[in-house]
Amino acid sequence: GIGYEVESNKEKGLGRPDILLKDEDNRRAIIIEAKKSEKEADMDKDCDKAIKQIVDERYAEGLYGYEQIICCGMAFFQKQAMIKLME
Repeated sequence: GIGYEVESNKEKGLGRPDILLKDEDNRRAIIIEAKKSEKEADMDKDCDKAIKQIVDERYAEGLYGYEQIICCGMAFFQKQAMIKLME
């Protein structure tokens, strides 16, 4: 997209986030970590695991100059998806 840079599985912090979107014009970044759930009831817990991984692996390190960093945990089960934002 215009004005956005998309990275996938590039090294950040201590690991590799699934998706990193950088909006350089507005100085925003979105970190997305995704998990595949074994059952529908696990989706909420798996979103929390994804957010915990973003924090534990320090994926936001190195994103200097960004005024807003949004962290999202995603979980998928069959054709369903759930997204949670880090508070």
